[in-house]
Amino acid sequence: MTGIDTPEVDTLPAPQHRSHERLTDTLASVPDDLADMPSYDDEWSIAQVAAHPGSGAQIFGQFLTAGLNGTPAPRAERFQPVRAEWNAKSPTEQVREAVDADARFPDSLDAPPADGRRRWQLKMFGSHQTLASLVRMRLAEHVLHTWDIATALDPSALLASDAPELIVDNLAGIAKRVGKPTSETLLVAVQSETPHRLLRLELGTAGVQLRDGDPPSAAALRLPAEAFIRLVYGRLDAEHTPPTVQSENLDLDTLRRAFPGV
Repeated sequence: MTGIDTPEVDTLPAPQHRSHERLTDTLASVPDDLADMPSYDDEWSIAQVAAHPGSGAQIFGQFLTAGLNGTPAPRAERFQPVRAEWNAKSPTEQVREAVDADARFPDSLDAPPADGRRRWQLKMFGSHQTLASLVRMRLAEHVLHTWDIATALDPSALLASDAPELIVDNLAGIAKRVGKPTSETLLVAVQSETPHRLLRLELGTAGVQLRDGDPPSAAALRLPAEAFIRLVYGRLDAEHTPPTVQSENLDLDTLRRAFPGV
């Protein structure tokens, strides 16, 4: 793949900075004695979740540098020392040091000139990526992990208000990758709001497919885009399902089983 990325890439550093500020505020509210309390995923503490944006900033920084320099994407073994370093930290260190480490990725997006950002490209995860797609990957991971921490402190917490517009149109790839096969074949017409989208969700023994479109279907799901994102990422259990979610001829638990989490 060659060519120039869309001008959209020039607008994406700002959401990264805002997401970093939200993570900073969220972690600032975590007392040291609560750093090892369970996050949304009770197998991971708040501190362990905080370590993900910290280590992720370093890993995505390596991807960013490779694309700018025209070198191959770093292999997975390059990331093992990064993760080992973060795993060795104490819970308090993971929470407090995540803030400074996390800031480095949005700061690094500001450095390249606009032409360099638009020409950035890298083959990773089996396909060619532009800088816009890389930044969206990082933003989705970042937003969801921030929520994992925020909702442990406040069960009513939602994803950041500017996140759905930036993430919802990139759900097809993650849905295909993490969606699990189901014993029944099911076609669901999905209508999301804020932003408004009409989507076709297909479940079956071969896995999950998510496409654009408004298919004729007996099964329908209407919900905020914020909730749909959390569903795909395995974060829409009954306790965290808003009352605005509406389903017809559809058991939400079927969808929850298809999207167990990532």
